[in-house]
Amino acid sequence: MRALSRDKELISLWEAGLTLDVAAERLKKTPTSVASKLVRLGLFEDRAEVNVENERRGGKSFADLEHDGVYSIYVARDPKTRAPFYVGQSQNFRKRKKANIRRFSKFLSGQTAVIDVVETVATYALARAGERALITKLTNEGYVLLNVLDRDEGDD
Repeated sequence: MRALSRDKELISLWEAGLTLDVAAERLKKTPTSVASKLVRLGLFEDRAEVNVENERRGGKSFADLEHDGVYSIYVARDPKTRAPFYVGQSQNFRKRKKANIRRFSKFLSGQTAVIDVVETVATYALARAGERALITKLTNEGYVLLNVLDRDEGDD
């Protein structure tokens, strides 16, 4: 339920004409995560469209979000069994990998997850599609992924 109310709050802020940086500050998020959420909510086709609208509103240029060129789709695996337990995507894989190693350390009782890029793509939309497809494939193969557990608990 909390995620739904946060989505409504974001939509309300955006409809009020706020820029990404102002909306992000109010939501205690980064401008890039706000832009991504606007895409996931279906308000824009991709982050490039969000950037155009943001600039039209007088916001700072975030065009580099869509034009960095590479999005990585990755899998986190148990270091002992090599079983996948999480699928993700990121435009900044090195930063996300570090954050996930810390995050998953608790899940793995202090061990370090093995996190490997399985595919790189040029746009956020392709990254999300690839991530979803891999989650479906691994779930159908019988793996229990944290992605699915998070979603079942209502997390964003």
